[in-house]
Amino acid sequence: EARIQSIRLLPNFGPRQRAFTDAFQQLAELEVEQQALAGDSARIRDSLSSRALSGLGDAEVSGLSQLASETRRLEQAVSQLGRMRGAPVDQDALDSARARIGDARAALSHGNVSDARQALGAATGAVEAIAQDLDLSRRMFDGRDGRIAEAANAARSAADALRELDDRVTRRIPEFERHLRDV
Repeated sequence: EARIQSIRLLPNFGPRQRAFTDAFQQLAELEVEQQALAGDSARIRDSLSSRALSGLGDAEVSGLSQLASETRRLEQAVSQLGRMRGAPVDQDALDSARARIGDARAALSHGNVSDARQALGAATGAVEAIAQDLDLSRRMFDGRDGRIAEAANAARSAADALRELDDRVTRRIPEFERHLRDV
């Protein structure tokens, strides 16, 4: 803002430049207001979620803890991809998938269905990318032993299981929303 004020004091500054300066000033003010509204929105959302969860007491949204424990099984299945002998698995994608599955487990254990869905979607995408890479490697290098094909099938199965878990989590959302409305 100080820079804009100093520009206004320049003697050769014409109407067009002043109009641009004013427009930039208004955009900066709108950006500040938008950030304040976003912060308010996040605080309200967090408050409503906390109220809904505390209103649930010991009665959890049915099945979330079971779904959280299933993520542990899927995390182990995905980890096995990195241990399959002779299968060139992208370690970064594998680490990312495991981290996102861990995020989903934590979100589910805290009743955060939205974050769980986002994490499961990211994990599914990472495992699908691993499956595609392995499938391509299988076509080029597998030969007769079939190890890469086996790893590609395991990755596809893990991606399918993650997608199915994401669907099951999604089906819990209306139930969670009902608890939110009751609070």
